Amino acid sequence: MPKFKKTNPVMKITRILPAFLIVLLASCQEGVSDKPQVLNVKTEIVGNEVHESVKSFPGKVKAEFQSELSFRISGPIRAVYAKAGKKVKKGEILAEIDPRDYSLQFAATEAEYNQIKNEAERVIALFNKKSVTKNEYEKALYGLEQITAKYNLHKNALEDTKLIAPYDGFVNKIHYQPKETIGAGIPVVSIIGDRNLRVEVAITAKDYLLKNNLRIFECSNELFPGKSFPLELSGIDPKANLNQLHLIYLDVATKEGNMLLTPGMVVNVTVKQTSENNQGINVPLRAIFNREGKTCVWKFNRSDSTVTLQEVSADKIFGDGYASILWGVEPNDEVIIAGVNKIKEGQKVKPIQTPSKTNEGGIL
Repeated sequence: MPKFKKTNPVMKITRILPAFLIVLLASCQEGVSDKPQVLNVKTEIVGNEVHESVKSFPGKVKAEFQSELSFRISGPIRAVYAKAGKKVKKGEILAEIDPRDYSLQFAATEAEYNQIKNEAERVIALFNKKSVTKNEYEKALYGLEQITAKYNLHKNALEDTKLIAPYDGFVNKIHYQPKETIGAGIPVVSIIGDRNLRVEVAITAKDYLLKNNLRIFECSNELFPGKSFPLELSGIDPKANLNQLHLIYLDVATKEGNMLLTPGMVVNVTVKQTSENNQGINVPLRAIFNREGKTCVWKFNRSDSTVTLQEVSADKIFGDGYASILWGVEPNDEVIIAGVNKIKEGQKVKPIQTPSKTNEGGIL
């Protein structure tokens, strides 16, 4: 009678377990493949090419107001009250012409004026009573107008013997001294304003053509290490000088700048200039790939979270990791910039958006 070998129960379970696991894993894999796979991807919103450059120019600080003051009449200078470097107030007398001749002239005219005025008033009163003719009335009015004009002329001439400060500022230079005789319109005192300062910068014709792209202005001076003073664009001279340069006028925008900088100081002006190319769309190089000999990107459809393969035409590559695309994408399109080789047409993806450099802060 044959003898049967007893089987160890533990060994039997050990032999059955691997087969069970294989069946279980197969069923799990089959279940996973039936579910749609959603990939996490990075996206970026594209836009027109925007580039920023910084340029430096030498500039010169000037006072907002700077005047060469002169008398409106001629004569010998009686006194000069202003002193170079002295601060003056608006309305202050800076110098004076000897008023003797102008005083005598005005006194004679004033006497004549009073006489003719009294006579004209008498004739006007009689005319109102119809005691004089209209011809006598008109002659009296004409005489009064003539003497009034002469009176005002000589009165103004006497007042013009004083040179008055037109605004608060500092005396820069005295050109003439007392006892010297000068003519009308010849500068006697130079004065500069003590309020807002201005910086003048000369730029090339090429930069002038891009004037609408000038954005941020600052100036600095080696006397103030680590400090920069904001400037505001006041105006640009459209007429070029003999060197084909255009002048830019910049106002010192802060109180600190107006206190520390002085007229005549040379400063270094930095200008930030932006440019936008409307003929190309800025797309990250990471979004561009080759598919069957064509240059493509994945466009993300936010409405249904799917992707679409889009052929594009690349124009040029920039050193900042972006390329110019001539057609295939539009401004504000959203493209995949990471995981492009794992995606299939129409696949659902979950975007992890990265703000574009043309959309700082992710506003779009």
